[in-house]
Amino acid sequence: MKTRLHDTTDKDLYRMMATGSKHERDTAFQELYARYSQRVFSYCSRIIGHREHAEDVFQDSFLKFLNSATPTNDVENVPAYLLRIARNNCFNYMRARKTEHVEFEDMHLPSPENKYEITELARLAETAMELLPEEHAEAFALQTYGGLSYNEIAEIQKVPLTTVRNRVVRAKAKLQSILGKYLNDFTEQTHE
Repeated sequence: MKTRLHDTTDKDLYRMMATGSKHERDTAFQELYARYSQRVFSYCSRIIGHREHAEDVFQDSFLKFLNSATPTNDVENVPAYLLRIARNNCFNYMRARKTEHVEFEDMHLPSPENKYEITELARLAETAMELLPEEHAEAFALQTYGGLSYNEIAEIQKVPLTTVRNRVVRAKAKLQSILGKYLNDFTEQTHE
């Protein structure tokens, strides 16, 4: 009886990519892509800011992930490993482009009804993220948009768990202090 891939663990799928037949390798990669492509793309979009450039970095990240599958490479935490590859690619891209711009096109904020308010909210969120230290913005994006735990972020950023917690808490506090008054005013206006 054939094993259904959606019941297969990430670690087993990665091992299948490394040691399986061409068909098994392709099938395992497709399953992992289906599981994590949205998370990785969301992360790349938040860090890079420009959708087309983020797509390039995203595709390169999955290609490197596929090529990393060798019999000697054992990966325990596939989502964290994928995001580490994406993180390295994002920072390499930013270094090459000499930009530190982070764009929040669809940050989860109250939905304004007019186009001007939507544009203004997106601009404020983008500006607020730019005011955060890079490591705080990254930890926040990994948790909020990547859906990663503090442990997974600590593994990616190669820092202690307490450092990750501090970065996320400080990022949220800073964003709240920057955006809080505007969001309160906005919420009051939309409920009048």
